[in-house]
Amino acid sequence: MSGKQLPMASRTPPALRPKPKRERLPNWFRTTLPSGEQQAVFNKTKAAVKDNALHTVCQEARCPNIHDCWASGDATFMIAGKECTRGCRFCAVGTIKTPPPLDVNEPEQLADAVDSMNLRHVVITVVNRDDLPDSGADHYKKCIEEVHQRQPELTLELLCSDLAGDHVALAHLLEGSPLSVFAHNVECVPRLDRIVRDPRASFSQSLEILRKAKELRPDIVTKSSLMVGVGETDDEISDALALLRDAGVDLITIGQYLAPSPRHLAVDRFPEPEMYDVWAKQAIDMGFSGIASGPLVRSSFKAGLLFRKTKDLDNQETMPGAYVYVAQDQRNEPTPLKIVREWGETMPERVTATTKPYTIGRPPFRPGDDADFGGKFTEQPGDLSRPNPIKCGAQDTVLHATGLVRVLDDEGNASGEWDPKLDSETMIQGLEYMMRLRIFDDRMIKMQRTGKLSFYMRSFGEEAIAIAQTMALETQDWIFPSYRQPGAQFVRGRDMVSMICHCIGNTEDNVKGRQMPVHYTWKPGRFISISSPVGTQFSQAVGVAMASAYKGDDEVCISWLGDGTSAQGDYHYALNFASTFKPPVILNVVNNQWAISTHANLATGGRTFAERGLAYDIPSLRVDGNDFLALYSVTKWARERAGAGLGATHIEVFTYRAGAHSSSDDPSAYRPNDEFKCWPGGDPILRLKDHLIGAKMWDEERHIALAKKIDDEVMTAYKEACEFGDLASGPYPPASTIFTEVYETVPWHVQEQREELGK
Repeated sequence: MSGKQLPMASRTPPALRPKPKRERLPNWFRTTLPSGEQQAVFNKTKAAVKDNALHTVCQEARCPNIHDCWASGDATFMIAGKECTRGCRFCAVGTIKTPPPLDVNEPEQLADAVDSMNLRHVVITVVNRDDLPDSGADHYKKCIEEVHQRQPELTLELLCSDLAGDHVALAHLLEGSPLSVFAHNVECVPRLDRIVRDPRASFSQSLEILRKAKELRPDIVTKSSLMVGVGETDDEISDALALLRDAGVDLITIGQYLAPSPRHLAVDRFPEPEMYDVWAKQAIDMGFSGIASGPLVRSSFKAGLLFRKTKDLDNQETMPGAYVYVAQDQRNEPTPLKIVREWGETMPERVTATTKPYTIGRPPFRPGDDADFGGKFTEQPGDLSRPNPIKCGAQDTVLHATGLVRVLDDEGNASGEWDPKLDSETMIQGLEYMMRLRIFDDRMIKMQRTGKLSFYMRSFGEEAIAIAQTMALETQDWIFPSYRQPGAQFVRGRDMVSMICHCIGNTEDNVKGRQMPVHYTWKPGRFISISSPVGTQFSQAVGVAMASAYKGDDEVCISWLGDGTSAQGDYHYALNFASTFKPPVILNVVNNQWAISTHANLATGGRTFAERGLAYDIPSLRVDGNDFLALYSVTKWARERAGAGLGATHIEVFTYRAGAHSSSDDPSAYRPNDEFKCWPGGDPILRLKDHLIGAKMWDEERHIALAKKIDDEVMTAYKEACEFGDLASGPYPPASTIFTEVYETVPWHVQEQREELGK
């Protein structure tokens, strides 16, 4: 390879400084909406795309410039499907491992659409097709040739994939091609490849594709693009520009990265507009033929304009919102930024409604809406390193607090540094516990509906949380649960008869009717009762952890509370004490999206709940709450830190409450009935089951047999529990128990009340 040497990418990127949450984008993110004749052109372009069943990157990638481009009759057409075989963390385009076969009619359909539109420059972009031997190169070539045959006067630009680094495929694609511009985006600086891009992509591979394209077809203009705001420094942008120019790249665009959703890579910074002018001048000094640089610039935005300016130095067309320079053009000043309409609400990181003088978080969907969380998670196993728990500080977990720790991918394969590599016996035991909890819950809610229990709460969709995390602890560790962690009792060995007796409130209820159903407590398993004034368990867990540390005991406390409860003072009191005294405690915020009928967007104005812990100088992680292996791994990591005397770990468990809050709740009143079905995290039980089957450790026949066995055991346990009293007829704990187990020596006034009760 010729040219400058690429800097080596670090496997563990240095911590990035956490940035304050921006409720609105900076005021330079403003543009105009089309009106009048422009609106008519926009509508015509939109209709042409729809009528020809085409996909555009303008739509799929949620480009902020769609109105501007389409109103000008420009559109970037995306071919070879609407889903990509890669999963880059910045990209809004969907990901699929095995996409449908290529549409042989697509070249003709694309040409038909172009025929119906008044265009001068056509950009054709592609999704990665790693499933094809040539990565789709032959199909791309056919599309280009068909459009050129219909409209030979058009200038054509291909925004190509890296073709998996296949130079043979590239040579076939470019041979005799009528292209004017061959573009391929490096996206980010080399150091950030692992954080920003799919593992199969890299700056070096992209650079070689661009270098080879120029070598094969020196008559074609080559082009690339860089995003800013993903963790780079100003100097790294300058270095990346130098590498691109050394590879023979002619045109370059630089624009601000904006996260398509809260699940995507978080924005690191918003450089001032003047910085784009600095980069633009640097690029021209390096020898680029042209550059468009500005917050709203995208690689295909006004692509024809930039190309025409490099061919015609007297071209007076303007590109609002960008600094545009072309080589040897010292006469034109850069186009000023145009400020018309605030654009920040087009792609919010948090769904809000503004009612003067307040901004109010609101749910993304309401009853009657079509729920869509954007498909699969963009975060992938292997994105995040596993820091050394003995040496890790809060600043080493900045990326972990904004990303998502995963082990199981969407196909059920385990990978990455966080893979705990559990043996089959442990994983099958975890699967059994989760199945037991779900079947137990289903039976208990049916009992409640038929009047055999007064109240019940299920853990539907959240079974992995308490079970995986408790399995990662030591038996001497203390458990301070919220409502949806009863599964921890199965791990600690509690009998179902005992649990059902508590829910009924009969004579064998170990808390003697003093608590509501599902407010379990069990001393042998060190499982401490939740209190209905939610949130108190966090401070209690920190206090017990402090006591254990004071006594020198090897004990760790773990606690959970919900996203809604985290808005209460108890949460912050606990974090403050945990930060100050460094007790051995693991504090989990279960972000299941809903606090009864209140959405998580009302509980925080931040991007993630995990990031809150960083402000308290507590290492903080965000984990896929439906990934059994990831939950086990992060908890084992946190337990190791706590056991070594290094203090607390703060964890956001990112999940979804698939069922009602409780037997008293009707979620159809505040969210779509099928919302949980499109949650990207899927079903925790099915995910672990699929992983075990894929690894030849489990099979469907055994799974069905285990489900039946558990169901029979639950029904037997219920019948046995009812022998000690049922809800309708008792017997119940005697009333005298309200005076017992409170005082070691009963005060005289309490003794008088007890005697009066006995009269």
